[in-house]
Amino acid sequence: MICVYMLSGEKAASVLRGEVVSAQSDTVEALKRHLGKKVGVPWLRQRLLCKGELLRDDEPLTRLDTPADLELLVVPCGPPEREQVRKLMHAAREGAVSELEQLLRHPLDPDSKDGPGGDSTPLQITSSVGHLDAVRLLLEAGADKDNVCGETPLLMAASNGHVEIVRLLVEAGADLEKTRALGASALWLACSRGHSKIVKLLLEAGSNKNKVDTKGSSPLWIACAKGHLEVARLLIQAGAQKERANILSESPLWKAAEMGHAQIAQHLLQAGVEKDRTDARGASPLWIASAKGHLPIVRMLREAGADHTKANTRGATPLWIASQNKRHDVMKFLSC
Repeated sequence: MICVYMLSGEKAASVLRGEVVSAQSDTVEALKRHLGKKVGVPWLRQRLLCKGELLRDDEPLTRLDTPADLELLVVPCGPPEREQVRKLMHAAREGAVSELEQLLRHPLDPDSKDGPGGDSTPLQITSSVGHLDAVRLLLEAGADKDNVCGETPLLMAASNGHVEIVRLLVEAGADLEKTRALGASALWLACSRGHSKIVKLLLEAGSNKNKVDTKGSSPLWIACAKGHLEVARLLIQAGAQKERANILSESPLWKAAEMGHAQIAQHLLQAGVEKDRTDARGASPLWIASAKGHLPIVRMLREAGADHTKANTRGATPLWIASQNKRHDVMKFLSC
């Protein structure tokens, strides 16, 4: 049994050596990591003393007589010097874990900003670049996983496709619903970029699958707009609102028809979406597909029973707009 006391004499924790050995390795560092979970103090800020002597992190616990009484000193983060912050940011950007650990042992504040007026923290930087071990170390050091200045680390990792970093941040309790300035959540960004593994992970973690940005675009809408079929499938399977339109009343099917994403349009039709739903100008999916000359989608919509005579608010029919835009293949098909 190892009993750990604060310098005040207050008991902080009791630990069986077997707990530490089974968790990681039989060293003082492993004990600090274990204590961090119990007392809420990052292991990099802990100093353990035995009979007044400072214990090294690499010392094996077998050298301690058990039962053992240890003292825990929590070292506060002092104000960092500019050169230290520069090195901290460089280590985070390069994923130099050894250098990063050495700097954090001072200890430096893991949320130090990159200069006067700077908004980026080391965790934001390394999450954006994609250095998993550096992210893990910064979280262990107590870095703020939901930084309120600028984008959160989760938003950056999701946008850039770093699956394992997203997983680590989610497991650490990162806020899934924080957004960018224009309202895009981590799930929305992953859908926009087509990162299907991240989309699946975030959906399973409970992200809001219908959360829209400032233009009213849902995750499903942006996936359909960008042509990410697998992402659209995941969202529909998860129960996302299939008819959720943006502020221009453009539904996911309407947008897929406009952009020529035939497989997505087919999947939406098979999922039972409304085939004649119009946008704010009265244009149906068939109308916009005719205007753009997307014959496979025009054919698909007609076979699904879409109204090929439905005019927009100005009285223009799909055939008329196809004629105006010289979409000869579409004209021929609609005239039959």
